[in-house]
Amino acid sequence: MGVSPSRRGDKVEIVLKGADAQLEEWFRRSQKATRKASVTFATFLHRAKRQSAAALRHEIDDLQAGLKKLSSRLDHVEHGASAAPRKAITHEVTVAPKKRRARPTAAKSSKAASTRKRKKAA
Repeated sequence: MGVSPSRRGDKVEIVLKGADAQLEEWFRRSQKATRKASVTFATFLHRAKRQSAAALRHEIDDLQAGLKKLSSRLDHVEHGASAAPRKAITHEVTVAPKKRRARPTAAKSSKAASTRKRKKAA
């Protein structure tokens, strides 16, 4: 049996049309996925930008509060020093001499001394 040229062309055309349809479907899905991914990424970037700006704002507020405290302390020191110069404070620490405990006076007998000498000699 021979295959006519028209039938072979029809089969190849059918296979090519199927491949083309699959390729078109894959392309549409990838476009949707890409669009969805880009929207998700844009949302993430927007949220990250907002959060980082808030974190920086918080740090700047803390720095400004610290500068205000420092400025008020400097004003206090400058005005306090110019208004009335204070006498320098000297801290003198008085240390009492340590009291030594008196040794108990034991009557030294010649017997005790001679016993010690004998022990050392032995």
